Amino acid sequence: SAVHAQRWANGLANLGIEVHLASLTEHPAPPGTIDDRVTLHALAGGGQRAYFSQAPAFARLAQRLHPDVVNAHYASGYGTTLMLSRQQPSVLSTWGSDVFEFPDRGPVHRRLVTTNLRFPRTVTSSSEVMADRIATVTNGRVTARVIPFGVDTVLFHPGPMPCRADRPLRFGIVKTMEAHYRIDLVIEAFAAYLAGQGATAASLDIYGGGPLLEDLRVFAATRGISDQVTFHGAIPHAAVPQALRAMDVFLLSSETESFGVAAVEAMACGIPVLASDAPGFVEVLDHGRYGR
Repeated sequence: SAVHAQRWANGLANLGIEVHLASLTEHPAPPGTIDDRVTLHALAGGGQRAYFSQAPAFARLAQRLHPDVVNAHYASGYGTTLMLSRQQPSVLSTWGSDVFEFPDRGPVHRRLVTTNLRFPRTVTSSSEVMADRIATVTNGRVTARVIPFGVDTVLFHPGPMPCRADRPLRFGIVKTMEAHYRIDLVIEAFAAYLAGQGATAASLDIYGGGPLLEDLRVFAATRGISDQVTFHGAIPHAAVPQALRAMDVFLLSSETESFGVAAVEAMACGIPVLASDAPGFVEVLDHGRYGR
């Protein structure tokens, strides 16, 4: 169901590689997102236990397919399935919270992630800061190979420069409405900006669905800025470039971020970025060289 996994599988298929994608039934791909050349395999169940219980089923699948390489995504989830199924040669791709947050939940969680990270032949990270974290979590026993996320510049590119003088400044963000992305701080900062500039000085477009969407609507209302803030809800990834190009400034306020692909996509569209100092943003903005 994750856009990165979809792009991973589709990109390999575009290279002429035979791709089989196995995932839990609680992670279905939205219709039309997976290339027809990718063969999907459902692993029954959901929740953390399913990563353990479905390891034998995945081992049987791998025995039937004889893959040249198995690539597991997310060290604390499918990394567990990979480790228990004992499939080699293998690659484990880390994503962020699996190494930044999950190991800190307790000694059992840390031991599980460390065991999963030490099993594959190769571990990949999308950023230097996450590679450093992997080394810390494993006490220096695992050195991750850094492969930054790419951006499809056929989709993400600057548009024609519109006339800005006759309309308010447009701020925006595209993120899932989850706690660690701190969309409330974006709204709070925007309210403070309006207080200094005037209610008609700017607008704020918020794209994304998630568990906090309605709470954030209420939060904006309590700040008296509902007329200036538009919640667009979730949009397809293919629609993100157009949404970005309609903005004047892109805002990000995550507490933690392992890479900052949203910032890179905005920059690819020529949109200035203002971000929190989460390590992933600091890295992709090159300490202020490409954004603030």
